[in-house]
Amino acid sequence: MNKIEELTKQAHKLWKEGKEEQMLPYLRKAINLCKQENNFSKQIEILNEYAGALRLYGNYDKAVESINEALELIKLHYDTNNIQYATTLMNKANIYREKKDYFTAEKLMLQSKEIFDKKGDKSYSYIGLLNNLSLTYQEIKDYTRAEQLQLEAISLLQGNAQYNVPLAISYNNLYEIQKKLNKHTNAEENLIKAKDLLSKEVGEKHPLYSAVLNNLAELQVKNKNYHKALELYKNALEIVKSCYGNQSDAYLSVKSNYDYVNDLILTLEPDKIGNLKIDKSYSNPSKTEKLLDKSREFSKQVEKLIYEYFPALKNRICLALVGSGSECLYFDDELSKDHDYDLRCQLFLTDEDYITYSQKLEHIFSQYLENKVIIQTISSFYIYYTSYKNGPSTIEEYRNIPDEYLCSATNGEVFLDNLGEFSKIRQKILNYYPQDLIYKKLAYHLNNIAQSGQYNYPRLLKRNDKIACSLALSEYMKHYMQVVHILNKKYMPFYKWSFKNLKNLEILGEYTSKKLNELISSPDIEKENIIDQMCKKLVSQLNEEHFTTGKIDFLTYQANEITQNIQDENLRKEDNWIK
Repeated sequence: MNKIEELTKQAHKLWKEGKEEQMLPYLRKAINLCKQENNFSKQIEILNEYAGALRLYGNYDKAVESINEALELIKLHYDTNNIQYATTLMNKANIYREKKDYFTAEKLMLQSKEIFDKKGDKSYSYIGLLNNLSLTYQEIKDYTRAEQLQLEAISLLQGNAQYNVPLAISYNNLYEIQKKLNKHTNAEENLIKAKDLLSKEVGEKHPLYSAVLNNLAELQVKNKNYHKALELYKNALEIVKSCYGNQSDAYLSVKSNYDYVNDLILTLEPDKIGNLKIDKSYSNPSKTEKLLDKSREFSKQVEKLIYEYFPALKNRICLALVGSGSECLYFDDELSKDHDYDLRCQLFLTDEDYITYSQKLEHIFSQYLENKVIIQTISSFYIYYTSYKNGPSTIEEYRNIPDEYLCSATNGEVFLDNLGEFSKIRQKILNYYPQDLIYKKLAYHLNNIAQSGQYNYPRLLKRNDKIACSLALSEYMKHYMQVVHILNKKYMPFYKWSFKNLKNLEILGEYTSKKLNELISSPDIEKENIIDQMCKKLVSQLNEEHFTTGKIDFLTYQANEITQNIQDENLRKEDNWIK
């Protein structure tokens, strides 16, 4: 064995062990030896491998350099109208596909395909090209062309027993395309073909088989055959549990699907609960299981991977689930699962660390994790929700930000913050508004409660203007809930969660929730009295919290008294009907 073969053998060994980065020096040495020996054929082969390894590690620019070197060698020493050149073009295209430069990727793949077609080559390399081009079209949502290519790949794989497993995988991939094209009948036929092939080739205990069962179940849910779907998910669960254990991401993913269908059946068919043959060992033990709790557990896997592969980042990472979504408020339920409900966690980095590590981290996460890790900078998160990379500091900065944005910036949970920078900004915002702004906001909302509930609602009721009455009530409830949130020094969330969030508020939260329910359900003639009770309660609370001393329950008086507490002269003199 010569030196070049020794180096490539060692590189291949490292590749099999998943140590792609460690194989790079061996390949570089092998390339240099090839140059010294003018072994152009071997040099081209290793340059392709080297580019592939660089691509896996997200070093796309160097990968393109390596591929271009291989292409130039082929042009210089061989005919470009050959399969080696076509394969190298395909490898270059895949780099651009992963860079998300789909235009360049498509152009290169079509050049490669033209050579394969001229040569009449229908080898396994050509099938690989078809699959990659199909993936490119899927990415740009051209599902019709993606389907055509996948079907061509399938036609070439058919009839050759040694390709039965790749054929089954292609059928399963075709399902994802046909699902987008709403070709559900064809999709089911192809999944059944995949299922039968895998049953024969790898058996019914293999993870590939469970993946097909999972897709078949998804199709049954689409067709509203919930009991069939439940049985398929159950079978898939048993396989995944046997292969990976019941704590694996694969198991938890299928189990989540199983639980969803199980709960759907119980919701849609409550009269049949006694007749359902549901395996309780797989049933969701609690309908209150929250995505935040699952994310907390998932973050431990992310933490472990980072510590293992990026030890330099150990003291610089922050893992969390924060921002938009009911799950970040701990309000998620079965209805939440119909959109944007993927198990995930966020990894926050400094701007510098993001530039250095983000692509490498994405590569490792894609290899070892089934669930999503959203990598972003600390500054981009706070700029998105507050417009300021370090969060707001002054009264004017706070005034520019809607409450629900500040709520989103501080909700959820930080699972780990070794650097501490993310949590430092978070805590500053959680400390709530500057005191003068608290007075200003209280006065504004109290004025609006008085206007909408104490003044306008009774007058509109006398006019029998039901639409205007409803609008006045809506304004009254919104501003009343705002005051209760301010008294608790909590940012009010997006309007659809503002009422639900009352249960989390110690001061007047339970009272307000009860009275608003009463207000909505009572006859019109009683609503005025309930509003009066609620305003009296608010005055009592304002006195107790030492915001006011006056007892007059028309709330503009309370607003005027609170305004006098503002220390900033300009803010105090500003109209207290301005927020």
